Amino acid sequence: MQKYKFIIIDPANGRLQPGRRSLPFAYKSKIVQFEEWEFAMDIANIIYNEFFYRKVYATILNTCWSGNHTKYSINYINAFSNYHGPENVFFISIRSNAVNRRGWFDTSGVTTIYYNAREEAEVFQRHITSALKAYGFKDRGVKYRRNVSILKNTLCKGIITQTGYYTNINEAMRLMDVNLRYEIAHAHVNAIKELCGWQ
Repeated sequence: MQKYKFIIIDPANGRLQPGRRSLPFAYKSKIVQFEEWEFAMDIANIIYNEFFYRKVYATILNTCWSGNHTKYSINYINAFSNYHGPENVFFISIRSNAVNRRGWFDTSGVTTIYYNAREEAEVFQRHITSALKAYGFKDRGVKYRRNVSILKNTLCKGIITQTGYYTNINEAMRLMDVNLRYEIAHAHVNAIKELCGWQ
């Protein structure tokens, strides 16, 4: 498996994109909504801070305010890959998941999506599901997707991690927890260390 030198952290879908949040629910005596962009940016910042001044160069692709997140992301990733060499660059798109209907559903768990990086996807899936096993998150496995633009149209390899379903009220509540977010972020960190050959 390729030992990568540069990591691009892509914090999910932009804040301006509709429908990337849960229904309102009660959490710690307040009515809140889980917002995917905020969750993903929180995880991305924790990961970035772990690698600041370390052996692996990491950068955050900050498109949370972008209306056209996918186009901006692909352009940035390809420019970065051209400069550093696509074989040296790996990107991770951090997301949660949802049933494509309004409401609360029982569907739950962790999935890692790939196009041309199955081996890398399996590394992330193993680390994330291992970290979250005690919290009851289901292992939904790695899944090949041929038509995901951000995976198919970038020069370097990458994956999408989908941690929990914010259309499942139990998982939405868990994903709001700061301590669990650290667990999720550090599972990503450990996967990156393995990919980069830094244990």
